[in-house]
Amino acid sequence: MKRNYTIIPLSLLLLIAMVACSNKSKGNTDSEGKQPKSTVSVPQFDADSAYRYVKEQVDFGPRVPNTAAHKACGEYLAKKLEQFGATVYNQQVDLTAYDGTLLKARNIIGSYKPETKKRIVLLSHWDSRPWADADSDEKNRHTPILGANDGASGVGVLLEIARQLDKQLPELGIDKINGALLDLGVSSHQLDDAARGFSYRADAPLDMRMSQQGETAADLVNTESREELARILRDYGEEPFAWQIAGRIVEARETAPIETTLQLADIVASAMPPAERRKNKNPSRRTFQALRIAVNHELDALEEGLDTIFDHLAPGGRLCVITFHSLEDRLVKNKFRRWSTACTCPPEFPVCVCGGKAKAKLITRKPIEADTQELEENRRSRSAHLRVLEKC
Repeated sequence: MKRNYTIIPLSLLLLIAMVACSNKSKGNTDSEGKQPKSTVSVPQFDADSAYRYVKEQVDFGPRVPNTAAHKACGEYLAKKLEQFGATVYNQQVDLTAYDGTLLKARNIIGSYKPETKKRIVLLSHWDSRPWADADSDEKNRHTPILGANDGASGVGVLLEIARQLDKQLPELGIDKINGALLDLGVSSHQLDDAARGFSYRADAPLDMRMSQQGETAADLVNTESREELARILRDYGEEPFAWQIAGRIVEARETAPIETTLQLADIVASAMPPAERRKNKNPSRRTFQALRIAVNHELDALEEGLDTIFDHLAPGGRLCVITFHSLEDRLVKNKFRRWSTACTCPPEFPVCVCGGKAKAKLITRKPIEADTQELEENRRSRSAHLRVLEKC
């Protein structure tokens, strides 16, 4: 089921953070050369208030799309955001569920200072599941759930944040963060939707865009040279037959454009040696991974995100990253290793200019993996690796 989201972009937080950091570096000094201390007034999160917002959502009953409870709760959320001073936008859209059901979906967006270009986005889905498929009692597994935790709790926190913003918006600011967790898992509901073009098991337009913007996978395979396609497959898919597959793609598109997932899967399979095709795993899996990473610029975004977060970590702050494939894990491992090494100068520097002091220390020498219980409850956790770093 496609989930709907309540979004509160908190643009002022980021803007004031940038100004505060700039002022610290340029601030006036007194006669003793000391910089004046800057203080930031922050709101006091009220857990009881957030809990009340959770209860008010649950009181509507299960908030399954197309139900009266879903519609009524949506109106409640929009009015609350307006009450707390946000500019509210509603996105109404018809979505098709996996079984063909037409869902009347609604995104509710509460924006503070919408004219500001740089934004911070907080979000949570506000619908609830139409069945309790994880219930220990099989009799309850086809019963809609109230969703107090899965849905309402996240929205309750966002409403309390909005209430605090309405009270103290001009005074908010962020200088440093004490911890960050990056979960790099790909959105399962997007991968499981065959129409999005991620799967080599179902026929669909060859899209693979997470954001629905920019070039599609079809654009790449129909326009890039054999050399570039081979590089993408080799670098992002670790595909040993990258050159052969790239050649077969170029050959096939001369006859007709490659437009669907199964069309591409057949082309990839035809480029593989017979022994490779006889293996249990689908021969297209590495090609599809590589194209998805390339289309969405996943590794570039990860590298930029790691650098940005590390720059804003306070001393003693921790950065935790969960990766799900070897390319991500290698990038994170190398970043962490470099930050935790005494000399962090680029390898091409002839002498050390960084002072020989490590910027961080490794909390996990080896990645933490899912235990047996978690593997039984969540098969997709089998490839998860957690690494933790602490800034010095």
